Amino acid sequence: TVLAEQAPALEPWLRARLAERGSPVRSAAELRLALSAEDAEGVRVQWPQGEPAWAALPGAGWRLTAPRLACAATALVAGELLLGPAGPEARAARLRAVLSVQLPGRLELRTRQAVRGQGGPPLAQVVLDGGHNGEALAALHAELQRWGVSGYTLLLGLQRDKLVPSLREPVQALLGAARRVLTLAPQTPRAPRPEELRAFLAALLPAGAALPGATVPEAPAALAAALETPARPLVVTGSFWMLGDVMRLLQDAPPEPAPPRAPSALGSAPR
Repeated sequence: TVLAEQAPALEPWLRARLAERGSPVRSAAELRLALSAEDAEGVRVQWPQGEPAWAALPGAGWRLTAPRLACAATALVAGELLLGPAGPEARAARLRAVLSVQLPGRLELRTRQAVRGQGGPPLAQVVLDGGHNGEALAALHAELQRWGVSGYTLLLGLQRDKLVPSLREPVQALLGAARRVLTLAPQTPRAPRPEELRAFLAALLPAGAALPGATVPEAPAALAAALETPARPLVVTGSFWMLGDVMRLLQDAPPEPAPPRAPSALGSAPR
């Protein structure tokens, strides 16, 4: 069994249960992954034995979040068990392979997103995350801060069984950085009634405060509302069901045309 880094109170319990079942344990915490000081888009791994491995991922530095590095450590330890130990070059190749994997809808940041069936300017910035528990929503809030994304429209969809105390603090943090809140009940039997979701959110706002918002019936209406302010970031979270409906409607917009170049003084001089 390969264990990801655990809360201190949980790891002894896990190890005891695994020992009862005769399962050898390796901990991902034996690896130390960190963003490289030499290159903002690189990652350095310190292995328990051997030289540090380093890998650069040009253009991907913004994706190297703390949760992503923790998952990468777990995958690298599993790779050592499956493939055997390796030298520095092979380990660097494994690191690049692991960090190149992308899971759509998990801390995914997109720019210039057009909406199918809608005209006008594209959404300048869209963050997509299917987080639907306290830990995931807290991780989303931390990455929004790291990316400098604030003042956004928050499109939130939560199932009825997620309206629980453990979600109050991370949802409150997301509300605190939002300019507008749109709520959408996922099209599932577990979806809350609109008034249930509104009451849950209203209790998380400061006394007397109210965010402008609305409950929308489905994803097309939610994106149409977001397009009213296309320059404002849109953050979509709370439900993979809702996220799937939204992602099917998004597509990359064509790049902005380059501004015309003014003739230089040299080029306009008489010959």
